[in-house]
Amino acid sequence: YPDEGALTAIANLPPSETALTREYWHITSALPEVYEFIFIIPGITKGGAELVMMNYLNAIYQEKPHAKVLLVAVEEREPTLLSELPKNVTFYQMRHQYFALPVHERIRLLATLVRQLSPRILHVINTEEGFGVVERFGRAVAKDTKIYASLFGPNRFSDNRRTHVLLDNTAMAQHIQRIFTDNKKTAKEFEIWTGLPADLF
Repeated sequence: YPDEGALTAIANLPPSETALTREYWHITSALPEVYEFIFIIPGITKGGAELVMMNYLNAIYQEKPHAKVLLVAVEEREPTLLSELPKNVTFYQMRHQYFALPVHERIRLLATLVRQLSPRILHVINTEEGFGVVERFGRAVAKDTKIYASLFGPNRFSDNRRTHVLLDNTAMAQHIQRIFTDNKKTAKEFEIWTGLPADLF
């Protein structure tokens, strides 16, 4: 069990195609290289998250001039900083087909992509879907990849309650090496709000 006929049928039966698998194979066919660093980012326009990303890229290429870096933009933004990227950086903007997927499938697709490419470093910069990868699939990703995150101060609901993906699920921090933020005050606030250790920030 199973008999030889069943084994032959399984071997010859292609997996069923879905919107998720179609987009996954499109992305992997467009990314033929092996990447040491993957950043999941909102986009590359002129904003705070993008400035942080450019600082990281400059630091990487000062240390490793030939490093292979992949930027995956997961928000629908027109990229305006392409000309400023170092030459070894690959930029991939998610397409309409990605945005048509439910959020949980987008997260699954990103996690599968990261596991498939197995970079040395995954860095999530202020993206809900990137944090979703860490929250739902952090244990699997962290087997081969060190996870870092950059985030900024939380937003507030109309009743003045703070909201942030890290505040909603501090358990994901167990998979993260370090969390970077843009100033010491914000880092101290996250430490107090989450109860996570100071040396994580």
